[in-house]
Amino acid sequence: MIKETELSFGRSEVYECGAALLVLLACPEEEEDRQSDLHASLCGKALWLQHLADPNSIAPISVKPQYVFRDRAVIDRDFGFVAKRVEERLVAGRMAVPFLLRAEQGHEPRLPSGIKWLSVNQMAEFVLEDAEQADPSNLKRRYWAPSGPVIHLAAAAAVVGQELQKRKTRTGLEDFLTEQGLIQEVIRRGQLFADLIAADPKFPVKASNLVKVSLV
Repeated sequence: MIKETELSFGRSEVYECGAALLVLLACPEEEEDRQSDLHASLCGKALWLQHLADPNSIAPISVKPQYVFRDRAVIDRDFGFVAKRVEERLVAGRMAVPFLLRAEQGHEPRLPSGIKWLSVNQMAEFVLEDAEQADPSNLKRRYWAPSGPVIHLAAAAAVVGQELQKRKTRTGLEDFLTEQGLIQEVIRRGQLFADLIAADPKFPVKASNLVKVSLV
């Protein structure tokens, strides 16, 4: 598992930084080779999206061969895999938000309707319908537990997504490959949330288990 990642828009294309963030969010505990393969597929996806957005463009571009010559079926398969995992992380991120509010405010926050007290079990019950799951224990095992190392980033992506939705701005996974501002904001919020987690001994994930992502 990669414990620390530095991203630079000066050294890399926007889509390379976005792909790195998505792969880390989706698969924080995958082997590095697997993460590299997924990253290449997401970069290839970004190039296809760029082409399809303006198929008549003749502007020259500079790309790495492993992106542009990657098999289209592999790209689509890997993109679908990452999309599914990111959706699971976003569910876990929504579960984490009340814990982050408690850490920020220093007291128990106002809880969502139907939640009697703040616990992972109660939050699992709360997001069951959104996750299209029936068993809270299964949700904790499949969604919450694997999200531990990136729970700060998952919560950041969930919060930013909700804010954009309130402004009636639709955000899809593809935007994480193309929108520099979105990538920057998720990383910035993730760093703030990681600091809150580090300051709160009651947070259900240890700060020492979090991956670190920074922009340089």
